[in-house]
Amino acid sequence: MRFSRATTPEELFTGQWQSRATPLDAYKPYLDQRRQEGCTNAWKLWEEPCEQGYPRGYNSVRDYVSRVLRGKPQPVGPGPPSARAITRWILTHPDALTENDRLQLKAALANCPELTGQSHN
Repeated sequence: MRFSRATTPEELFTGQWQSRATPLDAYKPYLDQRRQEGCTNAWKLWEEPCEQGYPRGYNSVRDYVSRVLRGKPQPVGPGPPSARAITRWILTHPDALTENDRLQLKAALANCPELTGQSHN
């Protein structure tokens, strides 16, 4: 009878197992913080608690990330510059670039030495 009255899918999944303590509970605040910092890779989110002593396998972290964290808003930040923007910065005389463009070009060149032709392989 309880299932016939459910108005949302979440109401179908109620029970004692939801409030039961798990070894992951101690690491959930850390996982939430890392997610807020922008880490969305479940494998990385599993490896980091393992380094801190988390004794369990990947599946419980993956399930937590997909079930709980994916529903939360993701942090919004600037994406990487486009190839067109980087090309424009490189081809523009440095004196004609804005301060912001100069800083972004410097960061792009630092992250991709191939753009300067000084790649050391």
